[in-house]
Amino acid sequence: MTTASERLTAGATRGDELARRVEALAATEPRWLGELRRSALARALAAPAPRQGEERWRFTELARLDLDGFELGEGERSGVTGAASERSGATESAASERSGVTESAASERDQRELAAVLPSGVELAGLLVLGDGVVVERRLDDAAARAGVILCDLASAAREQRELVERRLAAQVGPADRFSAHNLALHRGAFLHVPPGVELERPLQIVQRTRASASFTRNLAVLGRGARAALISVELRRGPAPSLGVPVDEVSLEEGASLEWTAWRRSAAGTRALALASAELAEAASLAMLAVSEGGELTRVQLDVALAGRGAQAELLGLYAPGGKERVEHWTRQLHRAPATRSNLHYRGALVGESRALYHGTIEVGGEARRTDAYQANRNLLLSPRAAALSSPKLEIAQNDVRCTHGATVGPIDPAALFYLMSRGLPREEATALIARGFLASVLERAPASGLAPAIAEALAAAIARGGEA
Repeated sequence: MTTASERLTAGATRGDELARRVEALAATEPRWLGELRRSALARALAAPAPRQGEERWRFTELARLDLDGFELGEGERSGVTGAASERSGATESAASERSGVTESAASERDQRELAAVLPSGVELAGLLVLGDGVVVERRLDDAAARAGVILCDLASAAREQRELVERRLAAQVGPADRFSAHNLALHRGAFLHVPPGVELERPLQIVQRTRASASFTRNLAVLGRGARAALISVELRRGPAPSLGVPVDEVSLEEGASLEWTAWRRSAAGTRALALASAELAEAASLAMLAVSEGGELTRVQLDVALAGRGAQAELLGLYAPGGKERVEHWTRQLHRAPATRSNLHYRGALVGESRALYHGTIEVGGEARRTDAYQANRNLLLSPRAAALSSPKLEIAQNDVRCTHGATVGPIDPAALFYLMSRGLPREEATALIARGFLASVLERAPASGLAPAIAEALAAAIARGGEA
């Protein structure tokens, strides 16, 4: 048992290490970003640890998300060296943005891993791959570059595009608690900007690959007025077991902008993640999103979508397939803050083994958001008698002129459907897998056309097969 003095010493040592990390990152960045990091670090060190008795944490195994229990890891430290080299190439980077970009430093093994998450039959307008925060591959086609599209690491964007980055970075996901504060203090990540009026016919992709014991990635995407784009973001967590990731995504859609966003989180066994994502939609902006959670010992995803402008609309889809003893949690908020806004959310999960799933969703309608139309549904298919799911949809409405509905189901496979397939000669395992695939496909068929649907379907089917054997 540790004494009070030992705990104080450990806390001081941890704080010193975090401060050294922040200063190393800040040394290669603009002054304003360094100050933002230091302010976030102060908040991270002062913020109380979450308590199990709090409503938003009472279902989560907080012991698995103890930030002090994870080393920063060599992967994250190596990112400091990468930042310095990127800084020295800032001028060259800015020039290449105007004439198309092709950079690559990925190993053969990394290329194979990357190939598994690239869209099938769809040519990308741009690709950015980061390994523990360091750019390992970057491509932007000539048409996108000439249109002024920016796809680069966040540190370079902070130096070269201050007006675009400074007022938006942490505007939605600030240092509100220990997790978000740690991320803001230690983040490395990606930046995307699609200028006003630019319409991209081909998707852009960001791949974040992390192998550190503790990682804090952050992506910032900004679409200007009337812009249209499709974004594929993939997170590949391949750290040691256990390891912890706290990724953050911030999306800003200006008036009339339209984004199709596929967010795929793939985590190795034993890894843990607390993901924070937020999107803000201005007047007449639209978001179509598919969120996929695959693998990991414990994954908690928090998504806030704020419909802040009149006529904004969001289509939010989610898929998950935990197995073995994996646990996945989704906490969503559909925040209607302006009149005539619409949101439609549909999350589905297939559970095997002894896995657990939690869905906690809120539709929140403000007093000014008259004529809101919002829907929320969560469906869970239990493929094992030992699997369990809890669904908790909720409405918070401060306006009478609205239409808001929600629903949730948790249950096993329909015995009649299973009997029908088995009577046609399919073994029980194959019949179960086929029903699960169809159950998830009903959401995948409605997802943005990113070219990833076949890969996602196969990955979830494989996850179900593995989970049933665990």
